[in-house]
Amino acid sequence: MDAQTALLEGAIKAGVPRFIPSDYSIDFTKFPAGQNRNLDLRREFHERLDRAKISATTIFNGGIRRHACKLARCP
Repeated sequence: MDAQTALLEGAIKAGVPRFIPSDYSIDFTKFPAGQNRNLDLRREFHERLDRAKISATTIFNGGIRRHACKLARCP
């Protein structure tokens, strides 16, 4: 999450009004802490993001992938 933090800090410094973190994953808030390391890293970054002085929008596309895979018959 170091790169993500650097992007966040750069956006704040540049005066960007809204930050969209590169989550593009399942909704980590639906899983308990400690269940998945990658989701825990996202959770840790979002705690930092919540304290930052910038608006943020998170995109959880897990449902989109599930739907697309259903149509494409992914394994």
